Amino acid sequence: MRYAYYPGCSAASTARDLHASSIAVAGKLGIELIEPDGWSCCGATAAHQSDRILAASLPAFNLILVEEMGLDMVVNCAECFSRLKMTNHEVLNHPAVRKQIAETVGREYDGCVNVRHFLEVLLEDFGMASLQAKFTHTLNELKVACYYGCLLVRPQEITQFDNPENPLCMDHLVTVMGGAKS
Repeated sequence: MRYAYYPGCSAASTARDLHASSIAVAGKLGIELIEPDGWSCCGATAAHQSDRILAASLPAFNLILVEEMGLDMVVNCAECFSRLKMTNHEVLNHPAVRKQIAETVGREYDGCVNVRHFLEVLLEDFGMASLQAKFTHTLNELKVACYYGCLLVRPQEITQFDNPENPLCMDHLVTVMGGAKS
């Protein structure tokens, strides 16, 4: 399994541990994560609050890089995931915005890159049984509280990730790993 891996700005700062863990897990599972050359910030911090076209153009630049790779894009950061999915939505549903994005980044983008969260890849592409077979240790009934946040699951029509009112995919992963829901 090969994916373009968008680490996002937080991979080198506030989410350093998540980034390192994801790379290690992918390596152990034989999942190849390839970082796009020249990726840039997706604008998650403030762009979406200041300018709709800028907010879509920053992620579009990264989506174009991944389009050239011919792979699905895997993301860990919920905010990056949201911004990238939102850009695909804007491009696919608003022709005027799509045109302005093309003018801003200097290239047409058609919304074709499949943006996936790493959790989604683990559960859907790798699969629960395959994951379980790779475990060398379990969580030994450790009580775990799963936190999805709002950006991973909302808005549902854009993220298309689990049930926004009662998300369970992380809970399923914790159960497979031998943990207990708190």
